[in-house]
Amino acid sequence: MKTILYVFSVLALAITTSTAHATKARNAAMGNSFHLRGTQTVYSSPYHLSNIDNFIAIESGLTTLPNTPASSSNGAEGSASMNVGETSKLLVSLGHIDETVQPLRSLVNAVGPFTFKTQQNPIEFIYSTKPEEKTIYGAGIYYSNFNNKTTGAEEKESSVGLRIGGSHDKFGWKLNLGLTNTAENPTNKFKGNTYIGLGLRYKQDNNSYAFDYTTWGAKVENTTGTTVQEHDYANIVLRMVNSVKADGNEIFWGAGLNQVNIKDKVTDKKMNRLFLPVVVGFEAKATDWLLLRGSITQAVFLSNAKDERPYPAVSGITTPANGTLDLEYAGEPNTTSVAVGAGMKFQKVTIDGTLKDLMTSSGGQKLDGANVLAQVGVVYSY
Repeated sequence: MKTILYVFSVLALAITTSTAHATKARNAAMGNSFHLRGTQTVYSSPYHLSNIDNFIAIESGLTTLPNTPASSSNGAEGSASMNVGETSKLLVSLGHIDETVQPLRSLVNAVGPFTFKTQQNPIEFIYSTKPEEKTIYGAGIYYSNFNNKTTGAEEKESSVGLRIGGSHDKFGWKLNLGLTNTAENPTNKFKGNTYIGLGLRYKQDNNSYAFDYTTWGAKVENTTGTTVQEHDYANIVLRMVNSVKADGNEIFWGAGLNQVNIKDKVTDKKMNRLFLPVVVGFEAKATDWLLLRGSITQAVFLSNAKDERPYPAVSGITTPANGTLDLEYAGEPNTTSVAVGAGMKFQKVTIDGTLKDLMTSSGGQKLDGANVLAQVGVVYSY
């Protein structure tokens, strides 16, 4: 144990001088449970900004993402928040790959396969205000634009989106809209229909409840204007989490219902899945400066499962798809996944990271100097 703490201490000195990755790591280690709040949840729930201390977050990741990233958290980004008057705050963000844009491109890139780029150098502004003690409103806008005019390798991408939300004592709501989502390469054009993501939240004592509805469409045409790929997506999720906090520690568990419907409009084939996502996790204070976190998640299959196309597994969209033709089946491949992480606090600076070899269903079983912190980040609160 002393060896592990020593490794953490050495890493802390090295990490503070490098590009870093903050609460994405914390969210990942705690199973991305919807009840969490932090520097990342403000992107989908802008009213969270008013309940967080002002911060500067530097997040590590790839400068150039693959066309079909395993997760939008792969990308490098940074953000900063500040007071605007006595009751309002403003967030400025650079590089954040948005949930209303990338899922559409990831799906067509995986199914195609195509090579439409991710968002290039996106910028985002989020504003929140707290006019009353138990009332908060938030809104945000993002933008990206890219145009490579090199002969024979022309590529474009553009995105614009809005988000609004509010909190009224125990009740919260949010609406995320992807208004423009286009991309081009020398042989094909991609266009995403309006992305609509509606979320409702309610908290009572130790229990948090969530309802989310997401719908969008994605279309690809060739240079002659012929549609070569077109998909409609809809997702309904009901979730509940019970969280108990005491003395800087937290234990939580949750479950829900998740219905996914995707239709390939070119082949007129569908994928339907109804499953029960389960999560159990904790965050424990090991020392005054060290927090340890862990979670286990599983998608329990229920019923009404068909995949006529079939669709490949794409993170956050078709998962837990298995990429094989299943007209009717009674089970899923093993989806049990674990995540472990750590957080280190040094006065106003927090460093978070996941334990590299103890992540996901394909993780290993050891922890050593080569498998300590991955997806690391730093947040300075002021």
